[in-house]
Amino acid sequence: MRGQRAASVPGVRNLTDADVDRIASGVASRLASLALKIGIGVVVVVWVLPYFLLQLLVVLSSMTRGLPQPLAVAIVATVLALPVIALIVLTSRRRSATRS
Repeated sequence: MRGQRAASVPGVRNLTDADVDRIASGVASRLASLALKIGIGVVVVVWVLPYFLLQLLVVLSSMTRGLPQPLAVAIVATVLALPVIALIVLTSRRRSATRS
């Protein structure tokens, strides 16, 4: 049906082929960008994050060597929880900023 014109409807603007191509290319580029972001996110979550967390655990265990075990566990748990807490705070601030 491309190239053929539909009957004109009063009050409705018909799109030209150039308009349709422009809109389609915008949608395609956004989808490609989203796919790239998702791909990078998967790579980071699957490969980089576990490596980083294991290295952090090694460092923390060497830093708490010689301390009583309950104190060492509390320190390690606190250090590991800090990024999660920061992420929750940043997400809540972003949501409250978009609502107002």
